[in-house]
Amino acid sequence: MSADIYMDEPFTGKSGWSWYTGSAGWMYQCPLYAMLGIIRRGDRLYIEPAVPALYYSWEIDYSYGTTPYHIKFENISGYGTSIHSLTMDGVQQTGESILLRDDLTEHHVTVIMSNENTFVSYDPEHGFIRLQSAGTAWMHNMVQYKK
Repeated sequence: MSADIYMDEPFTGKSGWSWYTGSAGWMYQCPLYAMLGIIRRGDRLYIEPAVPALYYSWEIDYSYGTTPYHIKFENISGYGTSIHSLTMDGVQQTGESILLRDDLTEHHVTVIMSNENTFVSYDPEHGFIRLQSAGTAWMHNMVQYKK
């Protein structure tokens, strides 16, 4: 994303200032956090996925300093809207975050999504069942089924 587009010759239609505006950083942050739900706060990596429910698995390679973290998500049922289990190097973690260490050791993280859709509601006035299939308020898929 560029900050300006040249209108005069000889650069008509060309753009500039893209690296100075911070746009590359925002284009990285947007899918990483808003969709995949990965955000670093200090020395912890918080995992709050918000992908469409029909994504059954995906992987992310994340680097913290010189240490690689291979994160694999499994959403076998296709309904997962929350985390069922979170393990790092085979050890069950509590909560929805992992402690990051720059220890030059390759780490493997597995996130198993729940097999329940926790955002199901019935609208008796219109006879619809509403399914919300993602974890954040602004990014969701609303599907309506007529009863």
